[in-house]
Amino acid sequence: MDFLSSVARSEESFSEGGSSVESLCGNEDVQCIIGTPRDCVGEECGNMVPGLVFPFLAISVGLVLHPISHQFRVPYTSMLMAVGVVLGCLGCSVQMGLLTESLQLWAHISPPTLFFYIFLAPLVFEAAFNTDAHLFGKFIGKIIYLAFGVVIAQIFLIAVFQLYVIRSPDWTLYSALVFGAMLSATDPISVTATLKELGVSENLNTLIEGESLLNDGSAVVFYEAFLEGAIEGGLSAGEVIVQLLRLSLGGMAMGLAFALIAIVFLAMVYEMFEVEVSMTLVVAFLGFWTAQSPSILSGVICNVTAGIMLSAYGKGLVSPTVRDPLQKIWHLLSWIANTIVFVYAGLLVVAYIWSCAGDPLEWYDYVHILTWYAFINVLRFGLIFLSHPIMSYGGKWYKLKQAAVLSYSGLRGA
Repeated sequence: MDFLSSVARSEESFSEGGSSVESLCGNEDVQCIIGTPRDCVGEECGNMVPGLVFPFLAISVGLVLHPISHQFRVPYTSMLMAVGVVLGCLGCSVQMGLLTESLQLWAHISPPTLFFYIFLAPLVFEAAFNTDAHLFGKFIGKIIYLAFGVVIAQIFLIAVFQLYVIRSPDWTLYSALVFGAMLSATDPISVTATLKELGVSENLNTLIEGESLLNDGSAVVFYEAFLEGAIEGGLSAGEVIVQLLRLSLGGMAMGLAFALIAIVFLAMVYEMFEVEVSMTLVVAFLGFWTAQSPSILSGVICNVTAGIMLSAYGKGLVSPTVRDPLQKIWHLLSWIANTIVFVYAGLLVVAYIWSCAGDPLEWYDYVHILTWYAFINVLRFGLIFLSHPIMSYGGKWYKLKQAAVLSYSGLRGA
């Protein structure tokens, strides 16, 4: 629970107008260089240029790895995360001047949710905006079942497994549910990219991408609701359900509002490249921020709803000469965000483990890791195959082969 506490402390200090200068997890004896923040606050830090080093380094790494991933069919995001791990190891053990300063700044973003405000907003909106609205609507029932029904089952079964099989000390029901929500988010980026290259059925692609899209929203909503229960404690099941409904339905309403405003606006302009592109940027970022922060709703659900609405009813209103550039701009923004996010993920994992793990990992810790990896994959396959009657209903194309691919697409991290 140290990580959850550190997130809470960071957000509290941010809301009070201060800046968190604690080391990761509040550990006084951090041996990781980037795990200790710079010895300054706000304007005292002076030159903030070092903060630009890491994202542009990550993009530069992406420029090199992206062609390699295509040439050798190696998962791009896995390569990025491996580079992030290497950067984290170097950052924790070697003083590298300006790069170390930059890694320190990024490791201590306050509040931690600020990172998601910047990068999650374009990733979710782009995925929804470029979804085939017709096919998505065709499979909406099955997609909702996968993104909510299967996710709920996974969360509770993972929590039960943690509490009654792994039996780690000091775990409460809510902390186990938070853990379950974290492990229930799917990331089939590499799978869908490979399927497209192989020319696999568009129906299966839509089903996988649609699940991933709504799964982004459902897993985050469950995570946020259970996290509040884990930090505050004492929340009843009814209060958690109310929280879930507020986050999801409120986020959906916010997304509909932003999408309707954008649709009306796009209907009023023609052949205005800057204006039409900027409108989608406003919906993606301002919609996410408005829902997530002042309204305390789900920014992910908001962007999913707005993106799908604009895909269905807004794309036709975009001027013909703007449509292709608009799609390419959003593809580029998504690629940049994905590249930085995965390198950052590898970096942060190393920084937290190095700073917060305390004693070195023992042999049984590795057994737990391997056990969890095996369990969540077996669980995914089991739930998908048990759902075969539901998934194959009304679709002769969906056979056991497609079920196997759908099960594998639920891997955690590309």
